[in-house]
Amino acid sequence: MSSAQLNEAYQETGKRNSVSSFWVSVNRRFNQGLAVIAGISLMMMMLLIVSNAVIRVFANPFAGTVEVVGWLMAITTSFAVGYTQLNRGHVDIDLLTSRFSPMVQRGLQAIVQLVSLLFFLVVGWQVIQYGLSLMQNGTLSQTLGVIFYPYVFLVSLGFFGTSFTLAIQLYETWTGGEKRGA
Repeated sequence: MSSAQLNEAYQETGKRNSVSSFWVSVNRRFNQGLAVIAGISLMMMMLLIVSNAVIRVFANPFAGTVEVVGWLMAITTSFAVGYTQLNRGHVDIDLLTSRFSPMVQRGLQAIVQLVSLLFFLVVGWQVIQYGLSLMQNGTLSQTLGVIFYPYVFLVSLGFFGTSFTLAIQLYETWTGGEKRGA
């Protein structure tokens, strides 16, 4: 995001709770961008699989299709999770918690958000550690023989996007903002 876009996002938020509104806006734009990339990745995956199936009828299929589809799938999945969390698209079963008082519900929601935030931060960090290990060892993919640690680093970006969303939602829960879902 360029400084002009950040400035625009900041001005878009108005004076009301400007700091938190600014970060909400930045988070929304960031995760929407990741979601667009996830959609492109999904289309590339689909194109590769279909073209590989069609070519298989006439000639040998592309070498490394499984590897490339695996990388694209990892990017698609990790980039889409933050956007889904942002829009509260995950399943929220409140059969038991709906019977509690609003204060207890908010407390439970904060606990779930905190645990989720910590989980995604640890996953993102471990994925970076894995990428660094691949880079230091000079590991290449099995079929194509290319470096693939950059894709691993991209996957960590998706997990940090989810963490960003969860941190903002946790802040909103603590300050009495948004009250739906974890």
